[in-house]
Amino acid sequence: ELPQYTNIDAIRSDLLTVRSDPQRDDGLQVNISFRNTAQFPQPFPIMILSFNTLTNEIVALREFAPQEYLDPGLQSITLMPVMAPVQVQLNLIDPGPDAVNYTLAFRLH
Repeated sequence: ELPQYTNIDAIRSDLLTVRSDPQRDDGLQVNISFRNTAQFPQPFPIMILSFNTLTNEIVALREFAPQEYLDPGLQSITLMPVMAPVQVQLNLIDPGPDAVNYTLAFRLH
């Protein structure tokens, strides 16, 4: 059996917004949209979300497996379709006032 084709560089983030959670004083709502721009379906990546200070020191970092970020209706799909946007909403604890920047990265399992 051959391994799945993968090209992590072909997974593109289209949107990343971070807002205060309207229901929790200590919470954030993170909305992410990304898509597979490769010419073939590939496994969903691990998402790495980090919050940094002005001097780029990491305040908080978390990796999310597909089972953690995918909507329950999508968890039965094993491969990301080509060019189909994947929408993710995360509710997180606010890492504090020093966290003024955030970054999103992807990696393979």
